[in-house]
Amino acid sequence: MGVYLVCMNKNGFILLFAFIACSCELSYEDNRRLSIMGQVKAFENESLPNFPVEAYASGEFIKSILFLPGLTPTQEDVDLIGASSSTPEGNYGVTTISPENQEFIYLIINGKENRDYVDDWPTLAVKGINSLPLNGSRYEIPTVAIGRIEDARFEIHRTTNTQDTLVYLLQYDSSIKEINVDPSFVGNKNWEMEIGGELMPLEVENVVSLKIPEGDTIRFYYSLINDGILTEENIKIPYNLETNGYRFEF
Repeated sequence: MGVYLVCMNKNGFILLFAFIACSCELSYEDNRRLSIMGQVKAFENESLPNFPVEAYASGEFIKSILFLPGLTPTQEDVDLIGASSSTPEGNYGVTTISPENQEFIYLIINGKENRDYVDDWPTLAVKGINSLPLNGSRYEIPTVAIGRIEDARFEIHRTTNTQDTLVYLLQYDSSIKEINVDPSFVGNKNWEMEIGGELMPLEVENVVSLKIPEGDTIRFYYSLINDGILTEENIKIPYNLETNGYRFEF
Protein backbone atom coordinates (compact mmCIF):
# COMPACT_ATOMS: atom_id res chain seq x y z
CA MET A 1 0.00 0.00 0.00
CA GLY A 2 1.36 3.49 -0.86
CA VAL A 3 0.60 7.00 0.42
CA TYR A 4 1.52 9.96 -1.79
CA LEU A 5 2.39 13.39 -0.37
CA VAL A 6 2.29 16.58 -2.44
CA CYS A 7 3.92 19.77 -1.19
CA MET A 8 5.00 23.15 -2.57
CA ASN A 9 8.57 24.42 -2.24
CA LYS A 10 9.46 28.12 -1.81
CA ASN A 11 9.70 28.62 -5.58
CA GLY A 12 6.22 27.28 -6.18
CA PHE A 13 7.25 23.93 -7.69
CA ILE A 14 5.32 20.87 -6.70
CA LEU A 15 7.31 18.08 -5.11
CA LEU A 16 5.85 14.60 -5.08
CA PHE A 17 6.92 12.11 -2.46
CA ALA A 18 5.73 8.60 -1.84
CA PHE A 19 5.73 6.63 1.37
CA ILE A 20 5.52 2.89 1.28
CA ALA A 21 3.42 1.96 4.25
CA CYS A 22 4.39 -1.69 4.35
CA SER A 23 7.57 -3.60 3.68
CA CYS A 24 7.78 -6.98 2.01
CA GLU A 25 9.65 -10.14 2.91
CA LEU A 26 9.72 -13.79 2.00
CA SER A 27 6.47 -15.61 2.68
CA TYR A 28 5.52 -19.27 2.61
CA GLU A 29 2.63 -21.39 1.40
CA ASP A 30 0.61 -23.03 4.16
CA ASN A 31 0.86 -26.82 4.29
CA ARG A 32 2.84 -27.14 1.07
CA ARG A 33 6.06 -29.09 1.31
CA LEU A 34 9.04 -28.69 -0.99
CA SER A 35 11.78 -31.30 -1.44
CA ILE A 36 15.21 -30.72 -2.96
CA MET A 37 17.09 -33.90 -3.82
CA GLY A 38 20.38 -34.64 -5.53
CA GLN A 39 23.82 -36.21 -5.36
CA VAL A 40 27.42 -35.10 -5.18
CA LYS A 41 29.88 -37.44 -6.84
CA ALA A 42 33.52 -37.79 -5.85
CA PHE A 43 36.44 -37.93 -8.22
CA GLU A 44 37.28 -41.60 -8.95
CA ASN A 45 34.05 -42.56 -7.11
CA GLU A 46 35.69 -42.56 -3.70
CA SER A 47 33.59 -42.70 -0.53
CA LEU A 48 32.58 -39.26 0.72
CA PRO A 49 32.30 -37.70 4.18
CA ASN A 50 28.91 -36.50 5.38
CA PHE A 51 28.67 -32.93 4.10
CA PRO A 52 26.25 -30.43 5.65
CA VAL A 53 23.62 -29.32 3.12
CA GLU A 54 21.69 -26.06 3.54
CA ALA A 55 18.86 -24.72 1.37
CA TYR A 56 18.20 -20.98 1.09
CA ALA A 57 15.52 -18.79 -0.49
CA SER A 58 16.11 -15.14 -1.33
CA GLY A 59 14.38 -12.15 -2.90
CA GLU A 60 14.71 -8.38 -3.35
CA PHE A 61 11.92 -6.37 -1.71
CA ILE A 62 11.02 -2.68 -1.41
CA LYS A 63 12.08 -1.08 1.85
CA SER A 64 9.62 0.76 4.05
CA ILE A 65 11.00 4.24 3.52
CA LEU A 66 10.15 7.72 2.23
CA PHE A 67 11.52 8.13 -1.30
CA LEU A 68 11.31 10.23 -4.44
CA PRO A 69 9.41 8.85 -7.45
CA GLY A 70 11.68 6.80 -9.66
CA LEU A 71 13.82 5.70 -6.73
CA THR A 72 12.79 2.38 -5.24
CA PRO A 73 15.27 1.28 -2.58
CA THR A 74 15.28 -2.45 -2.04
CA GLN A 75 16.92 -4.87 0.32
CA GLU A 76 17.58 -8.58 0.03
CA ASP A 77 15.77 -11.01 2.30
CA VAL A 78 17.51 -14.38 2.68
CA ASP A 79 16.09 -17.30 4.68
CA LEU A 80 17.59 -20.63 5.59
CA ILE A 81 14.66 -22.86 4.65
CA GLY A 82 16.04 -26.33 5.36
CA ALA A 83 19.12 -28.36 6.23
CA SER A 84 20.34 -31.94 6.17
CA SER A 85 23.54 -33.86 5.41
CA SER A 86 24.74 -36.07 2.59
CA THR A 87 25.41 -39.80 2.79
CA PRO A 88 28.74 -41.54 2.08
CA GLU A 89 27.34 -42.19 -1.42
CA GLY A 90 26.79 -38.44 -1.86
CA ASN A 91 22.98 -38.50 -1.80
CA TYR A 92 21.12 -35.70 -0.04
CA GLY A 93 17.59 -34.42 0.43
CA VAL A 94 16.15 -31.32 2.07
CA THR A 95 12.46 -30.98 2.91
CA THR A 96 11.00 -27.59 3.76
CA ILE A 97 7.89 -25.42 3.53
CA SER A 98 7.57 -23.97 0.03
CA PRO A 99 8.32 -20.24 -0.34
CA GLU A 100 5.83 -18.43 -2.58
CA ASN A 101 7.51 -15.15 -3.52
CA GLN A 102 11.21 -16.01 -3.78
CA GLU A 103 13.46 -15.02 -6.68
CA PHE A 104 16.09 -17.67 -6.06
CA ILE A 105 16.49 -21.00 -4.34
CA TYR A 106 20.01 -22.31 -3.87
CA LEU A 107 22.04 -24.86 -1.90
CA ILE A 108 25.24 -24.50 0.08
CA ILE A 109 27.00 -27.85 0.44
CA ASN A 110 29.81 -28.02 3.00
CA GLY A 111 29.56 -24.35 3.90
CA LYS A 112 32.53 -23.00 5.86
CA GLU A 113 30.29 -21.32 8.42
CA ASN A 114 28.55 -24.59 9.24
CA ARG A 115 29.74 -26.33 12.40
CA ASP A 116 29.84 -29.62 10.48
CA TYR A 117 32.12 -28.24 7.75
CA VAL A 118 34.54 -30.89 6.47
CA ASP A 119 38.12 -29.66 6.11
CA ASP A 120 40.05 -30.19 2.86
CA TRP A 121 36.87 -30.30 0.77
CA PRO A 122 35.41 -27.32 -1.15
CA THR A 123 32.18 -25.50 -0.52
CA LEU A 124 29.65 -25.96 -3.35
CA ALA A 125 27.18 -23.15 -4.11
CA VAL A 126 24.46 -24.72 -6.28
CA LYS A 127 22.38 -21.99 -7.97
CA GLY A 128 19.49 -21.85 -10.44
CA ILE A 129 17.41 -24.50 -8.65
CA ASN A 130 14.05 -22.79 -9.10
CA SER A 131 14.65 -22.76 -12.88
CA LEU A 132 14.48 -26.56 -12.92
CA PRO A 133 11.20 -28.41 -13.59
CA LEU A 134 9.19 -28.93 -10.41
CA ASN A 135 8.20 -32.60 -10.26
CA GLY A 136 5.15 -32.46 -8.03
CA SER A 137 6.69 -30.78 -5.01
CA ARG A 138 10.27 -31.88 -5.69
CA TYR A 139 13.30 -30.39 -7.38
CA GLU A 140 15.75 -33.01 -8.66
CA ILE A 141 19.23 -31.53 -8.88
CA PRO A 142 21.65 -32.86 -11.52
CA THR A 143 24.65 -34.70 -10.11
CA VAL A 144 27.52 -32.35 -9.30
CA ALA A 145 31.19 -33.24 -8.92
CA ILE A 146 33.28 -32.68 -5.82
CA GLY A 147 36.94 -33.49 -5.19
CA ARG A 148 39.25 -33.25 -2.24
CA ILE A 149 41.39 -30.07 -2.31
CA GLU A 150 44.88 -31.15 -3.38
CA ASP A 151 48.17 -29.61 -4.45
CA ALA A 152 48.50 -29.71 -8.24
CA ARG A 153 50.74 -28.31 -11.00
CA PHE A 154 49.90 -26.39 -14.14
CA GLU A 155 52.74 -26.81 -16.64
CA ILE A 156 53.32 -24.65 -19.72
CA HIS A 157 55.77 -26.03 -22.28
CA ARG A 158 57.14 -24.34 -25.41
CA THR A 159 57.58 -27.16 -27.96
CA THR A 160 57.28 -25.76 -31.50
CA ASN A 161 56.69 -22.01 -31.18
CA THR A 162 60.05 -20.30 -30.62
CA GLN A 163 59.22 -16.70 -31.58
CA ASP A 164 56.03 -15.56 -29.83
CA THR A 165 55.47 -14.29 -26.31
CA LEU A 166 52.72 -16.20 -24.50
CA VAL A 167 50.49 -14.04 -22.27
CA TYR A 168 47.97 -16.03 -20.23
CA LEU A 169 45.25 -15.92 -17.59
CA LEU A 170 44.41 -19.06 -15.62
CA GLN A 171 41.03 -19.34 -13.85
CA TYR A 172 40.06 -22.07 -11.41
CA ASP A 173 38.17 -22.86 -8.21
CA SER A 174 39.94 -23.69 -4.97
CA SER A 175 37.91 -23.64 -1.75
CA ILE A 176 34.58 -22.44 -3.19
CA LYS A 177 32.94 -23.76 -6.35
CA GLU A 178 29.88 -22.14 -7.93
CA ILE A 179 27.60 -24.38 -9.99
CA ASN A 180 24.58 -23.11 -11.94
CA VAL A 181 22.07 -25.86 -12.76
CA ASP A 182 19.71 -23.57 -14.69
CA PRO A 183 19.34 -25.28 -18.12
CA SER A 184 19.05 -21.89 -19.85
CA PHE A 185 22.10 -20.32 -18.17
CA VAL A 186 24.52 -19.00 -20.80
CA GLY A 187 26.55 -16.49 -18.79
CA ASN A 188 30.15 -16.78 -17.73
CA LYS A 189 31.04 -18.86 -14.71
CA ASN A 190 32.36 -17.01 -11.66
CA TRP A 191 35.80 -18.48 -10.94
CA GLU A 192 37.25 -18.12 -7.46
CA MET A 193 40.92 -17.73 -8.42
CA GLU A 194 42.88 -16.06 -11.23
CA ILE A 195 46.61 -16.23 -12.02
CA GLY A 196 48.19 -14.37 -14.92
CA GLY A 197 51.66 -14.47 -16.42
CA GLU A 198 53.76 -14.62 -19.56
CA LEU A 199 56.43 -16.76 -21.19
CA MET A 200 59.04 -14.87 -23.21
CA PRO A 201 60.52 -16.34 -26.44
CA LEU A 202 63.72 -17.50 -24.71
CA GLU A 203 61.79 -19.24 -21.91
CA VAL A 204 60.78 -22.84 -22.57
CA GLU A 205 58.55 -23.70 -19.60
CA ASN A 206 56.70 -22.39 -16.59
CA VAL A 207 55.11 -24.23 -13.66
CA VAL A 208 52.27 -22.80 -11.55
CA SER A 209 51.36 -24.38 -8.20
CA LEU A 210 47.66 -24.72 -7.46
CA LYS A 211 45.39 -25.82 -4.65
CA ILE A 212 42.37 -27.21 -6.45
CA PRO A 213 39.62 -29.81 -6.02
CA GLU A 214 40.88 -33.04 -7.52
CA GLY A 215 39.43 -33.70 -10.96
CA ASP A 216 38.33 -30.14 -11.69
CA THR A 217 38.67 -28.54 -15.12
CA ILE A 218 40.38 -25.15 -15.40
CA ARG A 219 39.90 -22.24 -17.82
CA PHE A 220 42.95 -20.96 -19.75
CA TYR A 221 42.97 -17.72 -21.75
CA TYR A 222 46.07 -17.00 -23.81
CA SER A 223 47.48 -14.73 -26.50
CA LEU A 224 50.54 -15.25 -28.69
CA ILE A 225 52.21 -11.89 -29.37
CA ASN A 226 54.87 -10.96 -31.90
CA ASP A 227 54.61 -7.40 -33.23
CA GLY A 228 50.94 -7.51 -32.36
CA ILE A 229 48.51 -10.20 -31.22
CA LEU A 230 48.70 -13.20 -33.54
CA THR A 231 46.40 -15.62 -31.74
CA GLU A 232 43.83 -15.32 -28.95
CA GLU A 233 41.95 -18.28 -27.52
CA ASN A 234 40.31 -19.56 -24.36
CA ILE A 235 40.15 -23.27 -23.65
CA LYS A 236 39.24 -25.68 -20.90
CA ILE A 237 42.01 -27.99 -19.72
CA PRO A 238 40.97 -31.22 -17.96
CA TYR A 239 42.72 -32.72 -14.97
CA ASN A 240 45.41 -35.30 -15.80
CA LEU A 241 45.45 -38.05 -13.20
CA GLU A 242 48.84 -39.42 -14.30
CA THR A 243 50.66 -36.11 -13.81
CA ASN A 244 48.45 -34.85 -10.96
CA GLY A 245 47.77 -31.63 -12.76
CA TYR A 246 47.42 -29.77 -16.05
CA ARG A 247 49.59 -29.21 -19.13
CA PHE A 248 49.57 -26.76 -22.03
CA GLU A 249 51.96 -27.01 -25.01
CA PHE A 250 52.46 -24.58 -27.86
